[in-house]
Amino acid sequence: MSELQSAEKDGATADANGEGGNKVDTPSIQPQMTKPPPTKLIPSGVVCLRGNLVQEGAAYKITGLWSMGLDKILADPENKLGLCSDFEYEHKTESSSDETTPATATFPPSGTYVGSFTINNAGVKTKVEEQDVLLNFVENSEGFYNVEGKGSNSFGKYTISGTLSTERVITIYRHYPALVAQPTKSNKKESVPQVKPPPTKLIPTGVVCLRGKLVKNTVEGISLDKYCVHKITGMWSMGLDKILADPDNTKGECNSFEYEHKASGGVTAFPLSGKYNGSFLVNAPHGGAKTKIEEKNVMLKFRENTEGFHNVEGKGSNVWGKYSITGTLTKDGEITLFRHYQALKTQ
Repeated sequence: MSELQSAEKDGATADANGEGGNKVDTPSIQPQMTKPPPTKLIPSGVVCLRGNLVQEGAAYKITGLWSMGLDKILADPENKLGLCSDFEYEHKTESSSDETTPATATFPPSGTYVGSFTINNAGVKTKVEEQDVLLNFVENSEGFYNVEGKGSNSFGKYTISGTLSTERVITIYRHYPALVAQPTKSNKKESVPQVKPPPTKLIPTGVVCLRGKLVKNTVEGISLDKYCVHKITGMWSMGLDKILADPDNTKGECNSFEYEHKASGGVTAFPLSGKYNGSFLVNAPHGGAKTKIEEKNVMLKFRENTEGFHNVEGKGSNVWGKYSITGTLTKDGEITLFRHYQALKTQ
């Protein structure tokens, strides 16, 4: 019998056996809270963290492995293939100051957690710190807990969903927000020439931004054949405002990136749409060595706009998930790109 049922039964007995033996015919109406169904686990394609929640004194710790999908963690729980990395979170509660009164902490404890996760890139591990990760535990209809929350790191803000089992195994997902594009009106039969779009609006803050120069160089290969290299180099940060405010990166809030696309010497188009390969650097905590994150087959499409320069559209993926790309390329070759990580589609 649940506590709620027990309380209702005790209350009914008290009414029946009260003073004067008066029986109340009209039942009291009490609100009942419906517990939500368990959150469905996502098998693959979303950043997943899985571990155990344990109590150590006044601290609650979560330790485990994370990867780009629950399937990778379940298939290799000892991480022999190296497709997973470590993570940890910690939440501290205030113990009772009165030693005669034991602390009555609720388990599992909702609140703010701090911690970190490691990035494994070509055998080099880098720790990424996280602050103010909010976790909220809600008991579900199956007797264990759903997990909801939010957080942020150097790759952007995200929401959290997941579960905590009765064995205290916690599985949570990070859902990075994606830019919601407004639908554009178009006729089924486009006129010739096609109408050029207006310039893409730049996003001042809050979205991963890459800004640099796109140049075209002709290179002579070993077999004396010539090919063109379209190369983008510049700085990236968690907002265009940070790059503009500190172009020399004296504060260290930006890092370098580069993309490259090779084409045969006979291709004269500029800018050239296609697949670009490259990398970007990530800061290590406490001033350690930086880690290079490789990226392949990043699609960039250039489209001339009404102002005479180009809009940029595209897509790509890295260890943090898939993303779409928006941005602009000015007449003097200055390119500004924004990464919009995909969000989970809710039912």
